Amino acid sequence: CGGQMGEISMGDVRVDKCSSCEGLFFDRGELDLMLAEHETIGLFNRLKHLFG
Repeated sequence: CGGQMGEISMGDVRVDKCSSCEGLFFDRGELDLMLAEHETIGLFNRLKHLFG
């Protein structure tokens, strides 16, 4: 979308987030790290908290 990218912390992982569309972009291996760090339900609760 061309929006400005910034980094946010999700546990021990830094994820890129678009300020315009609020899309999350994972670098190689980051999603695997997050899934290993959190149970799937915990991940969805964290995403819900980020986006309200």
